[in-house]
This record gives sequence, structure tokens and C-alpha cells, in this order.
Amino acid sequence: MPPRNPFQVGKPVAPEHFVGRWPLVEKIAQQLIQDDGPSFAVIGGRRIGKSSLLSVIAHQLRDPKTQATGDWIPLPIYFDFKESNYKSAGEVLARLLAEVRRHTDKAVRRPAKNAWSQLINIDKPWFLELIEKPELKLDELQDCLLEILELLPSPYGEVRLVLLFDEMDEPVEEEWVNELFNQFRSMIYQGDLSAQVSMILAGSERFLIGSEGSPFWNVLTLQYLDAFNDEAVKELAARNDTLSPEMVEIVCANSGGHPFLAQYLLHHAWEEQRTHPGPVTEYDENLIETLASRFRYEEDRHLEGWANAVGLAGLFAYDALLNSTDWVAEKELLAALNDFSLNISRGVHALCYNGLAIHDGHYESYRVAGQLFRTWYEQHRERLQNEMSPEAVASDESRHGQDINVTVAVDATHVDGNQVNVSGEVEGAVVAGDAEQIGDRNTTTKST
Repeated sequence: MPPRNPFQVGKPVAPEHFVGRWPLVEKIAQQLIQDDGPSFAVIGGRRIGKSSLLSVIAHQLRDPKTQATGDWIPLPIYFDFKESNYKSAGEVLARLLAEVRRHTDKAVRRPAKNAWSQLINIDKPWFLELIEKPELKLDELQDCLLEILELLPSPYGEVRLVLLFDEMDEPVEEEWVNELFNQFRSMIYQGDLSAQVSMILAGSERFLIGSEGSPFWNVLTLQYLDAFNDEAVKELAARNDTLSPEMVEIVCANSGGHPFLAQYLLHHAWEEQRTHPGPVTEYDENLIETLASRFRYEEDRHLEGWANAVGLAGLFAYDALLNSTDWVAEKELLAALNDFSLNISRGVHALCYNGLAIHDGHYESYRVAGQLFRTWYEQHRERLQNEMSPEAVASDESRHGQDINVTVAVDATHVDGNQVNVSGEVEGAVVAGDAEQIGDRNTTTKST
């Protein structure tokens, strides 16, 4: 049987294959089992490794070798906001209780893979009544969690729930998100459970920007995810011992340390080498560059997504960084661009947590990372900047009915996930489209 490809593309990485961020994992896990353990917000762009980080933190927390006498005993529970289309904060709380029960309650039909070693049985009538409710209030959830934590057997210390929330971009545009954030804040900061619950919330710039101003951020420790350094990429590449040092250097140069790009190049290099076995040829020497070109052609949606994520301020900052082969201080970027309508500081930070630039460790100086994205960007620079210009955005909003009162009729029988077929009238003209595109316009919606 041929050896299995050791490089994963598009899936969370297993702990045994995890590289580059073990110091961060160990730091967070260690803090979570201390008496005053904080909660965290992890910010990173698309495909930067947020889900893998949460998975490995959970693995680390379950390892008894990482705990000392007197530490809290952590029970990590993963919660993915993409797994369901929640309609209210109460639905989220009800689902959260269901996930906790899957890890602790012997009465559930489908226990979690990493459930507590000794499951409990709760037969109190009030508890059995609450677990059937489709929505919960905060005090109802807290009563249930307190009951579960009180009954969980743990001879080595008190149990702390560590709730790992992934895909936090999903709820930030919902009307009920502030209610949810206030409830989360109460749980970890001032409620009856504040000592027994910690959280890690992972999301991208949508989570960061969409929840700005919420008091919830005052009780979270912010952690950005950056691109890998060359040593981490080389550690990853070492799983394929047929790659020459020169080819590994080309992987580092093209990916810029972006985990997804590095995994993609290494995964497909492995597959190509199995297809063309034999001595090193010119084909092998050019293989990584060929794969980088293939990515720019076949997977450009990811490149487009990263460009859109950093916004116009990020693209202007990227342009300025392209003009230098050395580190560029943030104050030099601000002086060079001198555009008070753009938040250049936010833009350059977005470049870093999207893996398109690197910083000096102090967020004072920056430089571009990765030839693969750079080549694509230089081919699309003018189009991207034109599309993101204030004039283009204003024109696009005007075409989609900005500041126009639109009456929209929604046929509930045509709801499919997030896509909703809608129709309506604007000053006598029939319009049709997708609710996701017009959902943030000035609309009045009525169900039929």
C-alpha cells in the first residue's frame, strides 16, 4: 500500500501533524487551568489555521501531563457556529447545553467522542424540563451547567468548562448578537459560573470589526494569528524527505508562511512526485513554481477573498510595502499614504493576520510575505483598488437600493440555507434577487 499523503488541505490538522504554534497552544492551555484563567478572542483570516488551533488546544487541555496539583480540571467543548442557522441567542444557549450534555450525560443518545470519563445521570424534573426547550434564558442555562459541574466526578480538582467557539463571523451580523455577547460576558465575568467557565472565540476580521464597541471585548484577551516563519514551514516540509532544500526554500518563498498555501504546495508536490517517480529532473526543479501558478488559476477565489478581507486600506498598505525590500515602519506607511479617510493601521494589521505580510514582533515594522499572492495581486491591482474605491462602493450600493424603501415579500417555501428567493417592488419596478445581497439595505420585509 503506498504511503499516505502527510499534508492536509482545507481540514483541521491533527495534533500529531501540528507545527508552528505549539508555544501559543501551551501558553493558552496553561492559562486556562489557572485560578484567574482568562478567556480569549483569536483573530485570523481565512484558512490561517483557527480551527486547527482550537482542536489542538482542546487536545492539550485533555492531556493530564500538562496539569499540576491544584489546577482546574478542564473540560473542553467545541462549538461550531456554521453547524446550524441560529435564529436567536436563546437557540444558541440551548444548543450549547446540548453540547455540554453530550460530553457529560449518560442519557444522551449520541455521546461526544471525547466525553468525560465518568458520565453522570441527572433526573431532576426541572432539569429534564429545561433540556427540552428550544430556547433558553441565561439563568436557565447557568442553572443546568451548575448542576452538571456539581455532579461531575473529579478526584483531582474542580472542573472548568472551556468553551471553544469557532466561526464567530457567522453571528456578528445577526440582530441578536449583542444579546448573546452580553450573556457570554455575564457567564465569564460576573455570573455564578464566572470561575468555572472560560471561552475561546475564533473568527476573522468580520468578528473583530462587527463586534467593536461591545463590552464583551473588555473581558477577552486578544490573540492574532500570523503566518508561519520559515522554520515552521521547513518542519512541515520535512514529512516529505524527497524534497530538495531548494524546493523547500521555494515553498517558503511562495507561501510566505501562510499555512494553507504551504499545505497546498506540499500536498500537490507529494501527489505529483508519486505520479512521476524517478531521479530529479527539470520538471521536479520547477514543480513548486508550477503548482503556485496552478493555485493562482484554479484557486483564485482564496486570493480574491484575502484581498477583500484586508480592504482598501490593506491594499494601499500592501502597495507601499511592495516598494521596499526591507522592513517598513508603520509611521512611514502612515506618512507615505497620508489618507485620513482610510485606517492604514488597521489595514496593515489585517495584512498580517491574513498571512499576506509579517511584522517585527512588536507591530512596529512590516514587510510583504509570499510571492504567490504578490504575483496575483500585481496582475489584479488596478481592478481591486477600483472595485474597493469609495466611489465604486457608493455606486454599487446605489444600484442595490441604498436609502430606498423596498417592500420585499419572502416566500418561506423557497428558503434554502442562507439563500432566500425574494421579490418586491421599488417605485413600481419589479426586483428579484438574493436576500444575502439586499439584507443590509434599507428594507421592510414581510413573510408570506
